[in-house]
Amino acid sequence: MWKKKSYFVISLSLLIAGVVWSQMGAFLVHIFFGVNIKANFFKLCSSLFKEGSVYYFVVITLLIIVISYSILITLFKIAEQYFLSRRFKQKLFIYKNVEKTRSINEIFKRANKDILVVNANQPLAFTLGFRRPFIVFSTGLIQLLDFDELEAVVEHEAFHQKKYDPLVIFILQLISQALWFVPLKKMVL
Repeated sequence: MWKKKSYFVISLSLLIAGVVWSQMGAFLVHIFFGVNIKANFFKLCSSLFKEGSVYYFVVITLLIIVISYSILITLFKIAEQYFLSRRFKQKLFIYKNVEKTRSINEIFKRANKDILVVNANQPLAFTLGFRRPFIVFSTGLIQLLDFDELEAVVEHEAFHQKKYDPLVIFILQLISQALWFVPLKKMVL
């Protein structure tokens, strides 16, 4: 039941975001290039006011501000995520425990060698990456857990990896931040 509900929520969020972003693009194409696009919600909003009136000018200005803000936030958040994740991966690999990484990948028969073990006393376990997600464990976690507990954590993180959860979470956060004016977003996060 939860699986269907989560797929529904993610799909609905992506659909709404796609429609809103395409409507924004169509409105900007209409404003800046004069292309007449009939099915556009933002154009409909502005058509409710007499062209050339103060109200029309205010509505057009507000729509352009909201749309520009949303597009800029989207681009900024994508760039920020890209650069921060690259820097974080570089830092993780500085702390890589080569022997433990090799050992854990062999013990759990990870064909892609997609588990990275880092030297850290804190118990850490997470999945990182969008295109090829990988699992990160700390030496502190490995010391803390027995084999069965560690196996459960591997399976848990492998599930996140298989479902591309880091990417899904980023997309949902991006939708929430960039399309703050869409009321449905509060139900998603």
